[in-house]
Amino acid sequence: RYYHLKPSLMENAIPLPLMFQRADLAFLAKAPGFLSLFITVVLLTLLWSRKETFSWFKSQRITSAGIRWIVLIAWVCMSMNNIWKVPMYAGMDWTEHLKYIEYVASTWRLPLPSEGWQMFQPPLYYFISALLYNILVPIFSWENVLVLLRIVPLACGALQIELCWRAVRYAYPGREDLQIIGTVVGGLLPMNLYISQFIGNEPLSGCLSGLVVVLAIRYLRSPTAFSLRFFVLIGIFLGLALLTKLTAILLVPPVLLAIIWANH
Repeated sequence: RYYHLKPSLMENAIPLPLMFQRADLAFLAKAPGFLSLFITVVLLTLLWSRKETFSWFKSQRITSAGIRWIVLIAWVCMSMNNIWKVPMYAGMDWTEHLKYIEYVASTWRLPLPSEGWQMFQPPLYYFISALLYNILVPIFSWENVLVLLRIVPLACGALQIELCWRAVRYAYPGREDLQIIGTVVGGLLPMNLYISQFIGNEPLSGCLSGLVVVLAIRYLRSPTAFSLRFFVLIGIFLGLALLTKLTAILLVPPVLLAIIWANH
């Protein structure tokens, strides 16, 4: 099954972008709706910040934790619907990521960068997916295995919703309104919605990097409450992020600055 790529899966791959408007024209066409939504959110935020003045707002029990669960349930529903419907060719470089997975699943060794377009990538995501691949291959057809490999990025996308909620919770304690807005905006970021539905290492990298950011924000809130275990954890997750995608190295300077600042 190594490099088992069927030509039928690549049909209509090139014309797909031509079905959409240019980004700037699409944005201008939707600008009135975006502006209305922005004004509505601003007004609701102002009202929520003065909720003690309004009896209707006092009686409401909307919490950021509840909104987090709503977004997560919506994510699960979207995943169950889209996993079988969205074509594989809509994912970026999915064939090359699949080659890496099949290479590891067949040989259980690291490829050389010269052995494929994406073979230079760090191996963590591909080893996890290769393990899942070998579990699924005896049970399902090859086409269904490709679909089910999306479980890993979809799970990472769901975890990023949880991480987003925890990040705004630590950043804005006591501000349910800002926590709710941050959870909704962060949980429904278009790039997370898109890239988490396809084979690739980006969602796992984003998930592990997000965990490092959450730990750093929590440390900034109360540095004296943390022990050596915190630094071990942040080192482990930063290392795992680097083993998924090298761009996680960009987190090192801000994390170090956060630790220095908190102990200044």
